[in-house]
Amino acid sequence: MSAVFVDRERELEALGVALAAPPSVVIVEGEAGIGKTTLIERFAGSLAEVRVLRAGGDESETDIPFAAADQLLRSAGSDTDALRDGQHVAVGLELLELMTATPSVVIVDDAHLIDAESLRALLFAARRLATGRAVLILAVRGSAAATLAEGWLGLATVSIQTAAGSANPEVTIDGVLEAEALRDFLYTKMRGVREHAPDHAADHATPQPATASAANAEGDEALALLSDIRDALRRLEGRIGTPGGGA
Repeated sequence: MSAVFVDRERELEALGVALAAPPSVVIVEGEAGIGKTTLIERFAGSLAEVRVLRAGGDESETDIPFAAADQLLRSAGSDTDALRDGQHVAVGLELLELMTATPSVVIVDDAHLIDAESLRALLFAARRLATGRAVLILAVRGSAAATLAEGWLGLATVSIQTAAGSANPEVTIDGVLEAEALRDFLYTKMRGVREHAPDHAADHATPQPATASAANAEGDEALALLSDIRDALRRLEGRIGTPGGGA
């Protein structure tokens, strides 16, 4: 593990939790040069079978409408016709379709420099991420409260506040720091899947039609995901059992 990742396991675990319980919005904030981009890229590099889409803010494009949205659409090879009308709703719907069509992690780096129109379209899409395995990560220089619209702060399920030289960054997941509350949050998100889990005891009694077999397979996948979440929470307990606690 490189030097920049010393004591960064806690942030990586938080990003892992967001991926385990999508859809999620993650905000990573902190001053320049403390490793926000490296953290996110390290996380993205560990992903398998997940599409990663990227856009980055730049001062030269801050005033160009939908410049960042154009980056995201092009990175996925998607049609950019929605940009021509200049309507944030149309662009937002296109981004929503892009994020939910397949399991995706969308990374928006230097979000404080993203053009206002793209941020508005992304916010429109993020507010409608009711289903789908999508994680939207925004990295912001300084304070997110000072640079992002209030709507983003209300949507964020994971907030990572880093500081130069800090071994104990503040990691807030859906507004809670206690591991037990975090467990309740994740299991609540998955409750609908658990309630519809198949009864395997009955599988051996009666042959199941194809549709039932498919439902059983989906239930098995959901239960496996819950097991992964449980294991991730066990690893997190030692790190976030008490606010500000170290490893």
